[in-house]
Amino acid sequence: MIMGETFEKPAIRTLVDQLVNASLSSAARHRSFVVNEVPDGLQLYGTDENMIAAVINGMLQAVIGNTRESCVRISAKETLGGKSIEIQVKDTGCFSSFALACDLQTVFPMAQKVGGYLSISAEKQMNSTVIFSFPLDRSAVESH
Repeated sequence: MIMGETFEKPAIRTLVDQLVNASLSSAARHRSFVVNEVPDGLQLYGTDENMIAAVINGMLQAVIGNTRESCVRISAKETLGGKSIEIQVKDTGCFSSFALACDLQTVFPMAQKVGGYLSISAEKQMNSTVIFSFPLDRSAVESH
């Protein structure tokens, strides 16, 4: 959005807050809760905000749907010297990492459309992490 002479970039934390709020009833049904640990200041540069939101929402819904009595944490950080973003959704109550991977099948193509990828890791028996990494195009912002 352009306001006056400045280009306002979407904040990832604000986007994640909206997605977390929308998932509260689902988390409550699974006796779980979600914590947004995305730091202030991370911005989406030159990316499709709607597609990024769809991927994060898909990750969140898949994780929540496969947890029971869990703490789900969402975090984000810049990687590759600020050229990309990595978003992690971690939980402590995954009852089936296979079911989680199946639930993420529709999310993989969306991640690829923005030049990103998803990965899943399971630690111990109940902990899982879904990671979404995608490139930023800062040149799109700098040209405005």
